Amino acid sequence: MRRGTAPRRGAPDTRDPLPPKTLRPLSDAELPRDDLVEEAALACLSFVDLDLSGRDVVNADIAESRLATCRFGPGRFDRVSLSDCELIGCDLANLQAQDSSMVRTSVTSCRATGLSWGGGPLKDVRWEGCRADMSAFRFARFTRVLFTGCDLRQADFQNADLRGVRFEDCDLSGAQFSNAVTTGTRFQRCSLGGIAGVHSLRGAVVDSYDLADLAHSLAGALGITIEEQEAGAP
Repeated sequence: MRRGTAPRRGAPDTRDPLPPKTLRPLSDAELPRDDLVEEAALACLSFVDLDLSGRDVVNADIAESRLATCRFGPGRFDRVSLSDCELIGCDLANLQAQDSSMVRTSVTSCRATGLSWGGGPLKDVRWEGCRADMSAFRFARFTRVLFTGCDLRQADFQNADLRGVRFEDCDLSGAQFSNAVTTGTRFQRCSLGGIAGVHSLRGAVVDSYDLADLAHSLAGALGITIEEQEAGAP
């Protein structure tokens, strides 16, 4: 669906994510002045090569900022908001975020192995070229979110609202979709082998390229045994 075409009332909104608003001139962030701490309100900053791991942050906001090759995990976010931000080459591995949000944010070439982003909204977010294997988005709510070229092996989307998500050229092998809402979720050129919770994909749109992997998962969920014929067998 083109960015400028509004969805029909009640239909999933799978338009392209809105990009971050044009960033105003940014000031260089410095620690400890611009540290990510409780109740922090950080805006119009450029964070480069900073170690922000090990934080236990509650009620903080980062807005209109660029974060490049920064480290966030391991650590904990509770009710942390990122809006109109760019994350480039950052390390989000093992960051535990609860009831936190991303709005109009791009996440590019980031490492997010073991990231947990539970319960919060992600709206107008683009994930591109990220390694996010074993990540978890349980109970998260997605609106106009695109995952493209991402490693999402064994990712956990249990109970997530994925109606506004597109997965393109992603490896979702072994991912978990139990009790997810996937009406209108789109899968294009993705690896879907061994996914769990396949019954919850009702209403999803799957590219024909992905059907072979998905057929094996569906057969397993239905208790159907697929016998492979030997070469030359009638």
